[in-house]
Amino acid sequence: MSERAGLSHREAQIAKAYAGGQTYQSIADTLCIAPSTVRTHLAPINRKLSVSSKLDLRDRLGAAEATKGDLDDAFPARPEKPSIAVLAFENMSDDPEQEYFSDGFSDDIITALSRSPWLFIIARNTTFTYKGSSVDVRRVAKDVGVRLVLEGSVRRSGDRVRVTA
Repeated sequence: MSERAGLSHREAQIAKAYAGGQTYQSIADTLCIAPSTVRTHLAPINRKLSVSSKLDLRDRLGAAEATKGDLDDAFPARPEKPSIAVLAFENMSDDPEQEYFSDGFSDDIITALSRSPWLFIIARNTTFTYKGSSVDVRRVAKDVGVRLVLEGSVRRSGDRVRVTA
């Protein structure tokens, strides 16, 4: 079905899960992506399958009888690796224009950690949703499904940089 409709493997997984009654969050948790990514995939899925509602999608895919067990079999297992979320580092510089520097610093940490095959790193798009708000790292860990959360600040003044994590 997915090949004929031009759906990618990921789109087919999302379509089947969504038609089977899964929420954005449960699909995101299973696929290790952000809920907004699930929502982003649904528009092209609906367009490619010429459907306009969840019920139409269910009928089109023949997923009315799909069970959660069927859906679990379609998804790869979540990795059993140490999982880390790197929050956006706070800009502590006197110059608000240095915000890009602190964001870049956080990005570089995420990129470096994600190169390790022994770690599971949450995407920047997910962790940066917490930027600018005072959050409890235990809640963040629970929300994004990780064991570890890294937060910190960056202060840049001239040629000197001070990082606290």
